[in-house]
Parts: sequence; C-alpha cells; structure tokens
Amino acid sequence: MLEAGLMIIALMVLSLIIQEKIRIPLPITLIVTVSLLAHFNIHPININDDGFDHLLLFLLPLLLMGDVMQLKTEDLKDNWLSVMSTAGIAVTLSVFAGVLLQPIMLPNYALSVPAMIALMSMVIATDPVTVASIFSTTKLPHKLKFLAESESLFNDVSAFAIFTIAITLMSQPMTTSEIITSFSISTGGALLSGVIVGIIGMYLLKLSDDPITETGILLIIAYSALLIAEHFHFAGIFAIVVSMVLANSLINSDEPFVGETEPNIADRKPMSQFSSRQSLKKNPPTDLPNFLSLKHLKATKKNRTIILGFIGFAALFANVILFVSISEMINLTLLSLYWREILSVFVVTTFIRGMMMGQFAWISNKTDKMQNITTDWWIILTFAGVKGGLSILMVHMIPDAFEFKTLFEAIVIGNIILSIFIYSPLMMLTIKLRQAHLIANTPH
Repeated sequence: MLEAGLMIIALMVLSLIIQEKIRIPLPITLIVTVSLLAHFNIHPININDDGFDHLLLFLLPLLLMGDVMQLKTEDLKDNWLSVMSTAGIAVTLSVFAGVLLQPIMLPNYALSVPAMIALMSMVIATDPVTVASIFSTTKLPHKLKFLAESESLFNDVSAFAIFTIAITLMSQPMTTSEIITSFSISTGGALLSGVIVGIIGMYLLKLSDDPITETGILLIIAYSALLIAEHFHFAGIFAIVVSMVLANSLINSDEPFVGETEPNIADRKPMSQFSSRQSLKKNPPTDLPNFLSLKHLKATKKNRTIILGFIGFAALFANVILFVSISEMINLTLLSLYWREILSVFVVTTFIRGMMMGQFAWISNKTDKMQNITTDWWIILTFAGVKGGLSILMVHMIPDAFEFKTLFEAIVIGNIILSIFIYSPLMMLTIKLRQAHLIANTPH
C-alpha cells in the first residue's frame, strides 16, 4: 500500500512537471508511463472492473466539484444559452445522429435502438480533465476556455441521463409517456436533492470560518447529494452539479442576505414619508432572522481562494488515480480484436461532434444573445471532446447478460485512448499555430 501511494504521488509530480515544461497534458503522460511500467510487470494499482466502478463512484464528487467550483457564476448567467446548446441539445442530437448512422459504424451487428443509444451516450460523454490540462499551459480567450470546460462538464450530465434511460429500455420496453415520466423523475428528483442538500450545506457553513473545515463541509455536500440521489435512483451526477452550482453561486453572491445586512433604523438619515416609500420600493429591507441569514458566507467568500486550492489538489489527486486506473484496465488483446469497430465509431463520432459544434457556431453567430464562434473556436471546441472515466463507469453498468457488452467495452476504452492521443495533440497544434490570431480576434 505504501509503495502504491508513493508511486501515484510520483506519477502525479512527474506528469505535472512534464505538463508545465513541455506542455504534454497530464493524462497522456500518465497513460504512457503506466503502460510502460506494466510492460515490466509493475502496477501502481491492481484493480478489476468492479473495483474500478466503486473507485470511480468514490472519486466522482471530487472530480465534479473541482470543475464546478472553478466556474464563475457570472459566466454561467451570461452564457447559459450556449452551455445548454452544447451540453444539452447537441448531446441529444449527437445520440440521434449516431443511431441513424449505425449501419455505417457497426454494419455487422444487430444492435437495438436502445443499445445504440447507450453506446452513443458513452462515446460522446466528455472529460474536462484533459481540456483543462491543455488550457492551463496556454493563453486563450476567457470565454473560449469557459465554453470548452463547461461543455465538457455539463455534457456528462446530459449523456448520463440519456444512458440511464437507454439501459432501462434494453431490458424493459417502455412507452413514450413512461420514458418522459422516468426522465422527469430522475432529473427532477436530482434537482430537488441537489437544491435541498446545497441549502442545508450553506447553513452548516455557519459552524466554522476556517477554510479547512469549510472545505470539508463542501465535500459533505457533494457526497450527500450523490448518496441521496443514488438511493432514490435519481441522476446522481446531476445532483452533485446542482448542489455545487448552488453552493458556488451563494458563496460568490453580493446580495445583502449573503453579505452585509441593511443599516439599523437608528443609523439611517431622516427622510420624508414620500422619500421613505420610494426608498423601500427600490431597496426593500433584507434583514433576516439570525437562523435564516446567510451573511456568514461572507467569510467563506473571503476564504474562497484557499478553499479552491484544497479542492483543486484533491480533484487533481483523484484524476491521477482515475487515469492510472484506466491505464491499468487497457487490454491490448481486446482492443486489437475490435480495432475496426473502434476506429469506425471514432471516425463517425468525430464527424458528428464536428457537425454539432458547427451548427452551434452557426446558430451562435446568428443570435445576439450567444457568443460569436470563429472557425478557430469551432476547431478547438470540436477537439475538446476528449473521453474519460465516466464512459467506463457507464459501460460497466450494462448488464453482463447483454451479448455485445465486450464489444462495447472495447469501443469505449478504445475511443478514450484515441481521443486523448489524437484530439489533444490536434487541439494543442491548433492553439500553437493560431494563438496570436485567437487573442487578437476574440469575438464579442
């Protein structure tokens, strides 16, 4: 155990140094290094499929909250329509396109529509880690970084929601109304769970102004949201994101109920009755009972930088463990057996993603309320669709009795590797060649 801990920390430090010095993203270094170590029968983590599923569930709140807490509330408010388009509408259309193109991707397999929906959900689910690793070493327009990173994060929520319905349909046929009901219960329950847990957590922050303790409370919020949602079979990932978005928004809020309360009546300057009424309309009293007030979050806001540092390191460590585990699970024999299917799915899904980002760019450029997208932005957003650990978790959720599960496992793992080793260099090359143009011609 001590050796494993030392190796994981050493791999993390090595990957960070390489990322800083020669700008190779952390996941690439981890996968290559662990694969080389495996050649000499050295394994930092010995893990099987079940062990990976439990490990990912344990790491999931850390992975998600690290990404959500980095997002600025103002960016979400200003770009919510763009996020919904890329991470909601585009995901749904991508799944639909994949189902239609199934005869091209996998012509030799008699896959049902629900099975194809499940497969597409897995191969279009993205991972923000690699994208964030690349962006951390280069200078890019802020809105481009936000669009790419937020799309990678919220894309997972949409893909996972569609996937859960698909695997249900694979074993239990449902009518359209039943599908809508199931989806509404899953997402609605997750939304409610996330909101309730998030609000309770904000009041728990009254207990301490110490940034370490506050970080622990935020961790409790994320894990509780997942636990409650999973217990009631809601969308656990959505519950985590909702609870963290709510917490992040309240902590960063400048509203009086979070910060200073209104001055006492005795301290206010005298004014006429008319002026008093006008003032009350514009600035209604905001004093709340002490047990309802959230003004203690002002201290948490001051500690935000320190808290983000703690959460960021925990999320980084979790990501290292995740990619080391993925590397350990690579079965070259299985990948070589299904290499044609892997490559076919990768090519078609890359085409679909390019088309979806293209339609998003076209609509954005026609709409005043959305961010204008240049060709350079479109290319970077297309190559930002790197896959990750969530896809493996989803493929392991498929029942063992499913006859094409081995095929799906090979396709998912193969597409994760291809996306990391093809999308990442192409995105880095685009940024290197077009960085000056990207900075000089930032769209408004």
